[in-house]
Amino acid sequence: MNPWRALFLQDMLSSSSEHLIILHHFAMSFIVGVTIMVFFMCVAVTISKTFVIKTTHMNMTEFLWTTTPMVVLMAMALPTVKVLYSNEDSHWPDLTIKVMGSQWYWNYEYSDFMNLNFDSYMTQESDLTLNSQRLLDSDNHVIIPYKIMTRMMISSSDVIHSFSLPQFSVKMDAVPGRINQIFIMPKKPLITYGQCSEICGVNHSFMPICLEAVSTSNFINWINKQ
Repeated sequence: MNPWRALFLQDMLSSSSEHLIILHHFAMSFIVGVTIMVFFMCVAVTISKTFVIKTTHMNMTEFLWTTTPMVVLMAMALPTVKVLYSNEDSHWPDLTIKVMGSQWYWNYEYSDFMNLNFDSYMTQESDLTLNSQRLLDSDNHVIIPYKIMTRMMISSSDVIHSFSLPQFSVKMDAVPGRINQIFIMPKKPLITYGQCSEICGVNHSFMPICLEAVSTSNFINWINKQ
């Protein structure tokens, strides 16, 4: 997790989230360029008395400021649509986890493994260890294998929650009576944190998500111990 004073985005932990970061930088390059151009034109109009006269009723100028925004929007739209569709594309998952939001904890069910399920509450301050994250750590971590496509099917048992993992660039609403899904595939062993990002009641701030990616062998050993 980035500290509170961080100025930049968090380190991304999957290929899909890295593509979103690249798209962000690509879009920002256009935004900076347009901002500089508009600033230059504002300064030119303010300083030069003949700038408006020289640029009025010029066919080439009008053609350029009509077509240039169209080209810029197309240049931004094509990679945006590609990245969004690649993230939403249906993958064939190797592992499925059912996630149920409740006031105010998460329930995880590994239905592929004899209906293993458990509740995950925020770790109390009295139980925190030296390396624990206050308000972000939980008593039961979500364990998944890395380099394995994992599908999370998300719903709610009471009110609307939102399952958010910033370092995977995923956020999905948990809506009662409806099942939404996200796909994640960590690239390496890791521990990452998230939170409910939909105001769901008085303890909304106290239902964190703690996801841990381990090797396949360690994951199988963990499953066998449950």
